[in-house]
Amino acid sequence: MSLNKEQKKQIINDLEKDLRQNKFVILIDFKGLKAQDMYDLRNQLKSINCILKVTKKTLFRIAGKKENLAIDQNTADFLKNTQPAAIFSENDEISPSKTVYKFGLQNKNIKILGGFLKDKSSQYNFISQEDIISLAKLPSKKELLQSLVGSISSPINQFINVLQGNIKGLIVSLNNIKNNQTI
Repeated sequence: MSLNKEQKKQIINDLEKDLRQNKFVILIDFKGLKAQDMYDLRNQLKSINCILKVTKKTLFRIAGKKENLAIDQNTADFLKNTQPAAIFSENDEISPSKTVYKFGLQNKNIKILGGFLKDKSSQYNFISQEDIISLAKLPSKKELLQSLVGSISSPINQFINVLQGNIKGLIVSLNNIKNNQTI
Protein backbone atom coordinates (compact mmCIF):
# COMPACT_ATOMS: atom_id res chain seq x y z
CA MET A 1 0.00 0.00 0.00
CA SER A 2 1.38 3.36 -1.00
CA LEU A 3 1.45 6.13 1.56
CA ASN A 4 0.60 9.74 0.79
CA LYS A 5 2.88 12.61 1.77
CA GLU A 6 1.05 13.43 5.01
CA GLN A 7 1.15 9.83 6.18
CA LYS A 8 4.88 9.68 5.48
CA LYS A 9 5.47 12.91 7.43
CA GLN A 10 3.50 11.51 10.37
CA ILE A 11 5.53 8.27 10.34
CA ILE A 12 8.80 10.24 10.21
CA ASN A 13 7.64 12.44 13.11
CA ASP A 14 6.71 9.35 15.15
CA LEU A 15 10.08 7.74 14.43
CA GLU A 16 11.91 10.95 15.38
CA LYS A 17 9.98 11.06 18.66
CA ASP A 18 10.83 7.41 19.38
CA LEU A 19 14.50 8.06 18.63
CA ARG A 20 14.54 11.09 20.96
CA GLN A 21 12.89 9.22 23.83
CA ASN A 22 14.86 5.97 23.63
CA LYS A 23 18.54 5.26 24.02
CA PHE A 24 18.77 1.90 22.25
CA VAL A 25 17.42 0.71 18.90
CA ILE A 26 17.70 -2.76 17.40
CA LEU A 27 16.87 -3.29 13.75
CA ILE A 28 15.62 -6.71 12.75
CA ASP A 29 14.61 -8.34 9.49
CA PHE A 30 11.31 -10.19 9.85
CA LYS A 31 10.86 -11.29 6.24
CA GLY A 32 8.78 -14.48 6.19
CA LEU A 33 7.63 -14.19 9.80
CA LYS A 34 4.05 -15.28 10.45
CA ALA A 35 1.64 -12.72 11.88
CA GLN A 36 1.11 -14.76 15.07
CA ASP A 37 4.87 -14.94 15.64
CA MET A 38 5.16 -11.17 15.18
CA TYR A 39 2.34 -10.73 17.70
CA ASP A 40 4.18 -13.00 20.17
CA LEU A 41 7.43 -11.05 19.72
CA ARG A 42 5.60 -7.74 20.25
CA ASN A 43 4.08 -9.06 23.48
CA GLN A 44 7.43 -10.32 24.77
CA LEU A 45 9.02 -6.94 24.04
CA LYS A 46 6.08 -5.06 25.56
CA SER A 47 6.51 -7.02 28.80
CA ILE A 48 10.04 -5.56 29.14
CA ASN A 49 8.93 -2.01 28.20
CA CYS A 50 10.16 -2.05 24.60
CA ILE A 51 8.33 -1.00 21.46
CA LEU A 52 8.48 -2.80 18.10
CA LYS A 53 7.62 -0.75 15.03
CA VAL A 54 7.59 -1.95 11.45
CA THR A 55 9.07 0.77 9.29
CA LYS A 56 10.06 1.56 5.76
CA LYS A 57 13.82 1.79 5.23
CA THR A 58 13.74 5.20 3.59
CA LEU A 59 11.52 6.75 6.25
CA PHE A 60 13.74 5.32 9.00
CA ARG A 61 16.84 6.79 7.33
CA ILE A 62 15.19 10.23 7.03
CA ALA A 63 14.11 10.21 10.69
CA GLY A 64 17.52 8.89 11.72
CA LYS A 65 19.41 11.67 9.98
CA LYS A 66 17.24 14.27 11.69
CA GLU A 67 17.97 12.67 15.10
CA ASN A 68 21.76 12.28 14.65
CA LEU A 69 21.72 8.58 13.85
CA ALA A 70 25.17 7.65 12.57
CA ILE A 71 23.93 6.39 9.21
CA ASP A 72 26.60 6.28 6.55
CA GLN A 73 26.69 4.17 3.40
CA ASN A 74 28.05 1.12 5.26
CA THR A 75 25.32 1.17 7.89
CA ALA A 76 22.66 1.84 5.26
CA ASP A 77 23.82 -1.20 3.25
CA PHE A 78 22.77 -3.67 5.93
CA LEU A 79 19.15 -2.65 5.34
CA LYS A 80 19.19 -3.71 1.68
CA ASN A 81 16.93 -6.63 0.76
CA THR A 82 15.30 -6.65 4.19
CA GLN A 83 11.89 -6.07 5.68
CA PRO A 84 12.97 -4.07 8.75
CA ALA A 85 11.39 -3.43 12.10
CA ALA A 86 12.84 -1.25 14.84
CA ILE A 87 12.83 -2.16 18.51
CA PHE A 88 13.10 0.83 20.82
CA SER A 89 14.26 0.59 24.43
CA GLU A 90 14.30 3.52 26.80
CA ASN A 91 16.42 2.18 29.67
CA ASP A 92 17.98 -1.16 28.90
CA GLU A 93 20.24 -2.62 26.23
CA ILE A 94 20.46 -6.16 27.55
CA SER A 95 16.78 -7.19 27.86
CA PRO A 96 15.68 -6.42 24.29
CA SER A 97 18.87 -8.00 22.94
CA LYS A 98 18.23 -11.18 24.94
CA THR A 99 14.56 -11.28 23.96
CA VAL A 100 15.17 -10.88 20.23
CA TYR A 101 18.13 -13.27 20.25
CA LYS A 102 16.17 -16.01 22.07
CA PHE A 103 13.18 -15.45 19.79
CA GLY A 104 15.50 -15.70 16.77
CA LEU A 105 16.86 -19.03 18.00
CA GLN A 106 13.30 -20.39 18.05
CA ASN A 107 12.22 -18.74 14.80
CA LYS A 108 14.70 -18.62 11.90
CA ASN A 109 12.73 -15.85 10.12
CA ILE A 110 14.01 -13.23 12.59
CA LYS A 111 17.44 -11.84 11.86
CA ILE A 112 19.19 -9.16 13.90
CA LEU A 113 20.60 -6.58 11.50
CA GLY A 114 22.30 -4.18 13.88
CA GLY A 115 21.37 -1.30 16.08
CA PHE A 116 22.11 2.10 17.49
CA LEU A 117 23.09 3.14 21.00
CA LYS A 118 22.83 6.73 22.22
CA ASP A 119 25.90 8.08 24.00
CA LYS A 120 26.12 10.88 26.57
CA SER A 121 26.15 13.56 23.88
CA SER A 122 22.84 12.23 22.47
CA GLN A 123 24.61 10.93 19.37
CA TYR A 124 23.57 7.47 18.22
CA ASN A 125 26.41 5.11 17.33
CA PHE A 126 26.04 2.05 15.15
CA ILE A 127 26.26 -1.36 16.85
CA SER A 128 26.87 -4.43 14.74
CA GLN A 129 24.88 -7.64 14.78
CA GLU A 130 27.76 -9.39 16.59
CA ASP A 131 27.76 -6.74 19.34
CA ILE A 132 24.03 -7.16 19.93
CA ILE A 133 24.42 -10.93 20.10
CA SER A 134 27.26 -10.43 22.60
CA LEU A 135 24.95 -8.26 24.70
CA ALA A 136 22.30 -10.98 24.51
CA LYS A 137 24.72 -13.59 25.83
CA LEU A 138 25.69 -11.54 28.88
CA PRO A 139 24.29 -12.73 32.20
CA SER A 140 21.22 -10.92 33.43
CA LYS A 141 21.33 -8.38 36.25
CA LYS A 142 19.75 -10.92 38.59
CA GLU A 143 22.40 -13.53 37.73
CA LEU A 144 25.20 -11.01 38.24
CA LEU A 145 23.79 -9.98 41.63
CA GLN A 146 23.50 -13.62 42.70
CA SER A 147 27.10 -14.21 41.68
CA LEU A 148 28.22 -11.12 43.60
CA VAL A 149 26.36 -12.17 46.74
CA GLY A 150 27.86 -15.66 46.43
CA SER A 151 31.35 -14.20 46.07
CA ILE A 152 30.89 -11.95 49.10
CA SER A 153 29.32 -14.62 51.30
CA SER A 154 31.75 -17.42 50.38
CA PRO A 155 34.64 -16.33 52.68
CA ILE A 156 32.20 -15.77 55.54
CA ASN A 157 30.70 -19.25 55.08
CA GLN A 158 34.16 -20.80 54.98
CA PHE A 159 35.14 -18.97 58.18
CA ILE A 160 31.98 -20.22 59.90
CA ASN A 161 32.76 -23.79 58.78
CA VAL A 162 36.30 -23.52 60.21
CA LEU A 163 34.95 -22.26 63.54
CA GLN A 164 32.32 -25.01 63.59
CA GLY A 165 35.06 -27.56 62.86
CA ASN A 166 36.93 -26.56 66.00
CA ILE A 167 33.78 -26.79 68.11
CA LYS A 168 32.85 -30.16 66.59
CA GLY A 169 36.38 -31.42 67.27
CA LEU A 170 36.15 -30.29 70.88
CA ILE A 171 32.79 -32.02 71.31
CA VAL A 172 34.08 -35.25 69.77
CA SER A 173 37.15 -35.14 72.07
CA LEU A 174 35.00 -34.52 75.14
CA ASN A 175 32.70 -37.40 74.17
CA ASN A 176 35.69 -39.69 73.76
CA ILE A 177 37.02 -38.69 77.18
CA LYS A 178 33.59 -39.22 78.72
CA ASN A 179 33.24 -42.65 77.08
CA ASN A 180 36.73 -43.68 78.23
CA GLN A 181 36.03 -42.67 81.83
CA THR A 182 32.81 -44.63 82.05
CA ILE A 183 34.39 -47.88 80.89
